[in-house]
Amino acid sequence: MRDDLESVLFLLSIHVDVNSRVHDVNQTPPLHLAAASEKEMLIRNLILAGARLNDRDATQKTALHIAAERGTVAAVSALLQNGADFDAVDGDGNNALHIAVREGHISVVRELLTESELNAETVNLKGRNPLHELCRCGKDNTAAGILELFLECMPKYPINAPDLQGNTPLLLAYMRGQATLCRTLVKRGACLGAENKEGLTIFNFKLATNQLLHRLLDELPQESPWATSELCQECGTKFTITMRKHHCRHCGRILCSRCSNNDVPIIKFAINKPVRVCCVCFEVLQVGSGGGGVGGGGV
Repeated sequence: MRDDLESVLFLLSIHVDVNSRVHDVNQTPPLHLAAASEKEMLIRNLILAGARLNDRDATQKTALHIAAERGTVAAVSALLQNGADFDAVDGDGNNALHIAVREGHISVVRELLTESELNAETVNLKGRNPLHELCRCGKDNTAAGILELFLECMPKYPINAPDLQGNTPLLLAYMRGQATLCRTLVKRGACLGAENKEGLTIFNFKLATNQLLHRLLDELPQESPWATSELCQECGTKFTITMRKHHCRHCGRILCSRCSNNDVPIIKFAINKPVRVCCVCFEVLQVGSGGGGVGGGGV
């Protein structure tokens, strides 16, 4: 189907089957083709003629998935206004928000969040919610704006939820070096010491330098949520009855006594008495993120 409204109107006038699929591997319905176009009126006329809003192609995508993928806000709006299933998931378990976020279509994200009651916490087959997708593969030029939109519309969004591999949004963003995303997540209470199933955290994942890590620690506005682990997150020692767990009062990592034997007041948290911190935080609290020895050295 071409983006030709006159031709479509003619076909509709002679009562063609508006749900007849393309005979190819994708089995694409006409409404999907319209959703991929820039012509809102194609969608509205097909719907008026009886096109089924929630038909799926061979990949289980609905027309709303296609519109979200292409970034056509008018198409998304037309589908939502006419009762499209905003919570429909495709063969990979993705809803329209997963797809819009991944493709960096901030206007579509806004439309879905404000004009539907879509479940923005839906997880796909890999256990990833839309925020995981944003931090894993969001577009550099729109990811920060989409994150701000998420937190504006959903202040209680579960920013520390792990995917099936144990990756939190912060860890995913950090592994890509997405500084702006990381800083926003940390300011909103992301757990710095969260580790995935491979034991990776933002402290032991190797970027080119440690500048981002130390910047996040330097700008930390409140004590980070406490991490959980069966091993010391600095030296890897297993906790036992005699090897007790301690938390860094700055970054929240869980540590053995040897790796948390520095005491320092944390003035920015209004903690004026010396408290236990890890060696990394001790250095940052003493000299800041830009001081000598913390810019690019080993953690």
